[in-house]
Amino acid sequence: MSNSIKQEFDRVYAVIGPESVAIDDAIVEIQDQVYNCIKHLRYNRFGFMPGAYEDLLNETKELLDRFLLDILWGNVKDGIDTIDDTLWMIRDDDKSLLDPSWVDREIVNNIDLVCARMDEYLIHLYRIIKELIDDEVYGAEEFLEYTKIIYEANKKITESRWKIVKVSSNMEIVEF
Repeated sequence: MSNSIKQEFDRVYAVIGPESVAIDDAIVEIQDQVYNCIKHLRYNRFGFMPGAYEDLLNETKELLDRFLLDILWGNVKDGIDTIDDTLWMIRDDDKSLLDPSWVDREIVNNIDLVCARMDEYLIHLYRIIKELIDDEVYGAEEFLEYTKIIYEANKKITESRWKIVKVSSNMEIVEF
């Protein structure tokens, strides 16, 4: 690797590396809070009357189970793994490093895919949260606290993405 390519990679990696770790940490936080929601719903119900919100409770449990599986073994995990793998492999690939679009192509696009895969669950979860809040459902407070943390972690992913986009837009074409 030529010195100028290495310098440009180091400059870019100084932002992408920590932001990639921040994204990984946010995914773990989402995973933990989804698990906490599942655990909470296993032993609690919504509302005073038995069965009053049974359909909503079952829908929520099913959604969260699918979401957790997608984080642990599915598309969300695959997208995060691809980002991490790319950061390891790109260091030794001079040809790819010469093309400044590798960050957009390999990193930003995979972050976008992870976010799109999670948005499916988050949008559905938001609808459930809105119903719980609008109906002022007894017993939903702790569940709502877990979901706030999920949305805060998702916001951190978006913030990291924008930091990576910013550095990628300032990349230079480096020649031998």
